[in-house]
Amino acid sequence: MRLAFLGGLALLAALAFPPEAHAQRARQGGLWAGLGLGGGLSTSSEFSGSERWGGAFYGRIGGVLGQRVRLGAEFTVWAPTKVNGDSPARGNLSLVALLYPSATGPLFLKAGAGLAIAALLAQAPLGGTTTRGANGLGLNAGAGADVRLGASVFLTPNLDVLYQYFPAGQDPSLAPSVANFVLLATLGLTFH
Repeated sequence: MRLAFLGGLALLAALAFPPEAHAQRARQGGLWAGLGLGGGLSTSSEFSGSERWGGAFYGRIGGVLGQRVRLGAEFTVWAPTKVNGDSPARGNLSLVALLYPSATGPLFLKAGAGLAIAALLAQAPLGGTTTRGANGLGLNAGAGADVRLGASVFLTPNLDVLYQYFPAGQDPSLAPSVANFVLLATLGLTFH
């Protein structure tokens, strides 16, 4: 429910701007980078109730291949509040493609593949902390919009789904379920 509300607000904000606000976007060539914050939820059996909800962050950088295509790298992290005194996190480090259906429109679709990461910062029995991690296959899919704020700055609402697959035999406290989805709604800034 929260995710649908956040996603709806983000897309309404993008579509509320007139088409002129998106025209002449700097997609001809060059580099782009973006950072964003938001929230989301995990479907992992490791979390229950309100533990499924957490904060999200993304960073991405890449190059413009043409009017409708960008390629780059993206790091996405989701982390709930502490669970039993420990700090878990999930994330994907991926190569991504952003595809724009219209050469001048704000909307894009995103797909990517790379490394899935599960991490846990835990309280050690005798004090201090320990860090454990697990790696697997990570896939991304999403949609968003670029809303022009300035000459080369865009407000970028995003809705994303991260799929994570962890091979059997990894630390069960990190990845008790072999497959996991993380659903995210974020709002960021993109620079060209």
